[in-house]
Amino acid sequence: MIAESPSPNCDAHTPPLYRREIASARARVRLCARARVTGIAFFDFDHGQTGVARNAIELHPILGFRCLRG
Repeated sequence: MIAESPSPNCDAHTPPLYRREIASARARVRLCARARVTGIAFFDFDHGQTGVARNAIELHPILGFRCLRG
């Protein structure tokens, strides 16, 4: 599954609460074996991306990110 974390300043029309959540999640994103990712479900279309789900669902934007142990 694809998850995208755009710049919180990317869209001036984004409510301040969401911009803060995006900025906070973006700051916590890092490489880990397992993670819990929270975001807005978005149905894209398969246009050759790596990691695309069969139904092309994505999380866009990421609003929360946490590495999991084990």
